Amino acid sequence: MTFELKKKMDLVRELVRLGRSARESVKIKVRQPIQKVLVDGHYETLISDLVPLVQEELNVKEVEFAKSLNEYMNFGLKPNFKVLGPVLGKNMGLFGKALGGLDANTVAPKLDAGETVAIELSNGDTFEATSEHIQVSIDSKEGFTVGVENNVFIILDTTLNEALINEGMHVSLYLEFNSNVKQVTLKCLITSIFVMMQILSLQLV
Repeated sequence: MTFELKKKMDLVRELVRLGRSARESVKIKVRQPIQKVLVDGHYETLISDLVPLVQEELNVKEVEFAKSLNEYMNFGLKPNFKVLGPVLGKNMGLFGKALGGLDANTVAPKLDAGETVAIELSNGDTFEATSEHIQVSIDSKEGFTVGVENNVFIILDTTLNEALINEGMHVSLYLEFNSNVKQVTLKCLITSIFVMMQILSLQLV
């Protein structure tokens, strides 16, 4: 396996894992189809040819590579105290206050893109912050849920229309029917074996 292929497969596996976890968090089983998931547009070139795999594994109709995710998520910012403590010392409080006054939905994408954000402290100092200095939290907006870990995230559209619900019910009924058929078949097989053993034992007497 080449490095490029491994990178693609690792990312897809992570997206699928996060997507399934997000489904569980809102109690939507994998057998229930959903309309859409959204993935960071930066990944489109890398995994666009593996979209059918994502669709199959997550039981989703569409995979959209979104250039802007602000309309689906709310971002939060907080200082990484472990990293900033030794650097800022007594100015940590000033940094936290300045950070709280920023627009998180604007700052978070810049940090994700590897950009530096200038933080103006009230004492007149300026601190050049990177993603190492600021921890970004993500909450999904109504109608969506997000799976995120290590700056990899996937957003699920959790709105279920009548067609999706009906399809999910049909799948559930089909799986239940198959399960019942297998159980009945197994019981019949066991019964047949038992009867045959009884007949053979009588013949040997």
